[in-house]
Amino acid sequence: MFLTVVVHWQFSQLRSKRQRSYYVSVSSSLTQVSQPSWRQLYEAAMRELDLQVLPLRIETPRQAIETRMLELHSVDLSEKKQLTDSLQMLEDLAKMYENSRSGNKSQ
Repeated sequence: MFLTVVVHWQFSQLRSKRQRSYYVSVSSSLTQVSQPSWRQLYEAAMRELDLQVLPLRIETPRQAIETRMLELHSVDLSEKKQLTDSLQMLEDLAKMYENSRSGNKSQ
């Protein structure tokens, strides 16, 4: 939220169209660098070994994938398949996690 306010204030301070164009380009690049892609989040979830962290590691890419699906109006079929396959794998991982938790409680 703080970053958004600063960006709007700084953008309004820029005088020329060229300055604004450059600033928007740099801001977009920074946003892309600072926000991991759904693939990176998915891969982190699949590699997670800490069961305390795993539920969050599953939920974060799930939300990112669902957001990406909504962003794509004309979905590239190969990306759509990757998205749906990844969602299914996250669901399977969540089920395995829940099964391991319920198995530990009975012991």
